[in-house]
Amino acid sequence: MEWTSISWAVGLIVIFMSSFSSTCIFVNVHFHWGPIFFLYFWLIYFIFPSFSMPLLQPLQHVIKADAVRMQLLGFLLALLTSGMGFYYKEKNWQRHHVLLFAAIQSTSAGLLHTFGRVLLIDCTSHGKEGAFSVWHSWVKALGTCTGFAVASAISGNVGTAFGVSFLAATSGILVLIFGNIGDVGGAMAAGNLHEDSEKGSPVPGLDTSIIIKEHAHEETA
Repeated sequence: MEWTSISWAVGLIVIFMSSFSSTCIFVNVHFHWGPIFFLYFWLIYFIFPSFSMPLLQPLQHVIKADAVRMQLLGFLLALLTSGMGFYYKEKNWQRHHVLLFAAIQSTSAGLLHTFGRVLLIDCTSHGKEGAFSVWHSWVKALGTCTGFAVASAISGNVGTAFGVSFLAATSGILVLIFGNIGDVGGAMAAGNLHEDSEKGSPVPGLDTSIIIKEHAHEETA
């Protein structure tokens, strides 16, 4: 199997795990709170990433994080939410605590969605971006539906729902770490970049002046 095919498969697995984990947490909260509070939860969950994602961009530049590392950060935030939910499953949570973790989990979902798509497109051969985007959407929808089904089936057991979400996030982290994928390597394997050429944009004519070897040196430094 080609390296690009392996990267593509690993990327899809990570996308499935991320949407599955996020939906398990989201649906679990829905089933245990009233409709008015769920409206506030819904608003924070979907609006907060509009503010948190841009604020994370300077951090990404400081730590020189690629799409894989940013996805790892997203999974770590998901682990924080699901782990706290599992550990304190017997406690009666205050509403402001739930809203706080809604903001954290929404940032996690935003990171996983954005950089999962970035990594998948980087590993896509030129001219096939549309087909890979369709696969991305289908796998994400499959993970969402599966997470919804699992969380709905075990809605009476909060600890189990958070535990399943925690295991899914952990699996996603392991796949990212041991899957041996990356932005530069995937783009080079897909034919978008070459070791002896400048780092270029997937869009023809939009090349930058950063040499691939220099970029690889910065990542290992």
